[in-house]
Amino acid sequence: MTNKTTISAQKKFVQDNQILSFVRFVCFGNFTLQALYDLSEGFQRRQLILQAKPKDPERVDDPFIDREILENEAEGVMMWLLEGLNALIQNNWQITVSERTKEKSDSFKRENDSVLLFLTECRGICIEEGERAHSRMLFTAYERFCDENALTALREQSFLNALRTKGRQFQIHRLDNPFTLRKPGGSSVLARGFEGIGIRESYIYVSRCGMP
Repeated sequence: MTNKTTISAQKKFVQDNQILSFVRFVCFGNFTLQALYDLSEGFQRRQLILQAKPKDPERVDDPFIDREILENEAEGVMMWLLEGLNALIQNNWQITVSERTKEKSDSFKRENDSVLLFLTECRGICIEEGERAHSRMLFTAYERFCDENALTALREQSFLNALRTKGRQFQIHRLDNPFTLRKPGGSSVLARGFEGIGIRESYIYVSRCGMP
């Protein structure tokens, strides 16, 4: 989104309006954003998950509460805004994030990243120096992991792109040249794949790792 992009802004119970954004960030509430194609960490890093207090069952919603606040507390609201602006300027325009918000955001990031969960939780793979695995078999293992854990799997090419990006922190690298691996039956397969990760033989494919 750029400053030249027209967006639709809607207030509750009021007709929406088409506006031009003149701020560097836009906030949306009550749901988390899902990336359509962006698999980088930057997309998740730009989101902050805020947990609201449970609604009091005896509370009656007031659709005109904003008007009441402006009529009765306009001066206090303005002071609150100015204090927040001054704090933002003093913090070099960086939003202060509480530990609770960091924990919620990190937890959301993990639970909504099937590739990262695959790398950190799947017992069918072995992440070690010198291990190798073909791309197709890694995707097969990933699909099985997602199926076992009721996760929505990415498409094959999206998974491989994400593995190239997220695998760096685990010292997993994409190999440009094909290499040969032997199947359990004795036949060999020449294909492209990754180094630094292997698949346990009893899980789906050949690897030097043994099951724990």
